[in-house]
Amino acid sequence: MTLRALNQAETRAELIDLKYHRVSDAVRELGRVASIRSAFVGFQQKLYAR
Repeated sequence: MTLRALNQAETRAELIDLKYHRVSDAVRELGRVASIRSAFVGFQQKLYAR
């Protein structure tokens, strides 16, 4: 795992914890973990593309 991927994983986990408190609650609201990860990475790419 690269440092960037690790940072993304940590940030994603922190955001999920802030909003949903548990991954299982986030999955119930947002869908599969792979979908959550994909949405997060896509958002980050668009946000920092400029």
